[in-house]
Amino acid sequence: MFLPYEKLYKIKNSDYNINLPFLDKQLVLKPVSNTEEEVFKIACWREKFFDAFPGKFYVTYSGTKNWLQKQVIDNNDRFLFMIFDNQQIIGHLGFFRFNQKTNSCEIDNVIKGIHGYKGLMTKALNLVIKFAFNELKLDYLTLRVFDDNKKAKKLYERCGFKNKVLIPLKKKNNGNTFYDWIECEANEAERYFCEMILKK
Repeated sequence: MFLPYEKLYKIKNSDYNINLPFLDKQLVLKPVSNTEEEVFKIACWREKFFDAFPGKFYVTYSGTKNWLQKQVIDNNDRFLFMIFDNQQIIGHLGFFRFNQKTNSCEIDNVIKGIHGYKGLMTKALNLVIKFAFNELKLDYLTLRVFDDNKKAKKLYERCGFKNKVLIPLKKKNNGNTFYDWIECEANEAERYFCEMILKK
């Protein structure tokens, strides 16, 4: 089995924690486990921060719970850490699309869901990067972020990611207020993904 799959399979649905010291607090990263609170938070944040994702759709509790179970927990190719301050969930981030040939994967779903905690996601992402390189033994990481999302790009740059390529996108409507951003020819572009890379 591909090492990252083997490693992450062992810690899914386990008591595995990564300590995250933050100011005078001791935060913790835990594998997502599909609890009621986790589902509720993820659904709320998916709706709240819709413009940071490649599509907008009608978010429901049941749909989020189903997605979390089938597309994250039961899926070797995806992994999500929830960030806890005691019993309060304050954010999440994880991995997606592992590539065995290049020994790499994407950073995925980087969200701080509440106000405050300035600098939290920089510390959390650096910790996840360290985990990826030291524990999963990956050679490099990639991610995709909307090029106009300057705040997110600055976060990734602080953590060492470099711009690799711009990917042109156009909006495909799926109803009155729902849509997907899909790849297109450069002359059709309405927006861009910036693909970024970080080597070990």
